[in-house]
Amino acid sequence: MPQNLKVVHLVISLDCGGMERIVLDLIREGKKRGQIVSVICMERPGTLSADAEALGGHIYCLQKRPGLQLSTFKRYEALLRELQPDLVHSHSIGCLFYCGPAARSLGIPVVHTEHINNIGHPMAGRFQRWRKTWLWSWAARFCQRFVCVSADIAAVLEQQRIVPKAKLRVLLNGIDTGRIASAESSAELRESLQIPAGARVVGTVGRLNPIKSQHLLVRAFAKLKPQFPDTHLLLVGDGPARAQIESLVSELQLADSVHLAGYQSEPQNYLKLMNVFALPSSLEGLPLVILEAWAAGLPVVATAVGGVPDLIRHGDNGYLIPRGDELALQESLTNLLKDSSLAESMGQRARQEAVSQYDLSRMAGDYATQYRELLDGRRRGPSLLPVTPLRAGA
Repeated sequence: MPQNLKVVHLVISLDCGGMERIVLDLIREGKKRGQIVSVICMERPGTLSADAEALGGHIYCLQKRPGLQLSTFKRYEALLRELQPDLVHSHSIGCLFYCGPAARSLGIPVVHTEHINNIGHPMAGRFQRWRKTWLWSWAARFCQRFVCVSADIAAVLEQQRIVPKAKLRVLLNGIDTGRIASAESSAELRESLQIPAGARVVGTVGRLNPIKSQHLLVRAFAKLKPQFPDTHLLLVGDGPARAQIESLVSELQLADSVHLAGYQSEPQNYLKLMNVFALPSSLEGLPLVILEAWAAGLPVVATAVGGVPDLIRHGDNGYLIPRGDELALQESLTNLLKDSSLAESMGQRARQEAVSQYDLSRMAGDYATQYRELLDGRRRGPSLLPVTPLRAGA
């Protein structure tokens, strides 16, 4: 792999989210490996763009408007000609759709990562399904590696013949486990949220979005509250569903025990306030936030969607619940709140697993391997690489 490898990451924006934080981590780790890293934001820079620049990333934005914009193809090509990267890494199928043809015309290899199982999610109408399948199939022609963060995404893409098996890889996410484990619970932070000292806290971290189903967590909390009157609920994150959640909290008369902390750039400090973590999402890939909760030593209750069942072994390192099952969520939380030794042992097993299998350095190393293989393959001709998916520790 060449010295000072030039890598360009492609995103819709650097707004707050798990995928965007992975891009920041890849910038950080890439700089450690001597990479020259740039990020092209297709629509807008986003909240995390300043963080990306602080890490040494060079940020560019095409300011693409909504809808099909044919000029975007040429703008990508012009920018790639200017940057002259050794490799392009896209993190959205829309970015791959627009940039892939330009990269191919310039002879630049492309790695694409799919972070969520959008293709396998139920869609309304045959035309919408056909349109999405066509888009993904067409875009996938322009990458040499199509990386999925969980096995379920790869399985759908292979079964529906959207991406050839030879291109598919499964590469699990990673986090900075040491930074999260070293965070400390703050009495001042607890006081600022008006959570009494000693009160147990059920919490979640994530964008306030209908897909994340925080409303389900609020309803389940309302039902277990009479049994655990001193317990509080902490929601960390912001988004379009905030007003709906605030209205629900008011309707259920939970204003004194439900706390909306908004977006936080250092969520690990809030994880340290929690006793139990919940993720009732209706759609996920391989959620970073579960790994972060594990690294903080928390037992996790999560919906069995996407790559979550690949992480959680029900009853061992967490609890799995069916999508949309408010009763199962309530019962799982109740089990952990009434049995502190169970919650503690489950959280410790999860923490050990996060450290041993899901550390950021392993993920960055796996991507570096993909980069190296592609660049070596380009120099020696057609690739004869094995198609066995990468797994944690591979």
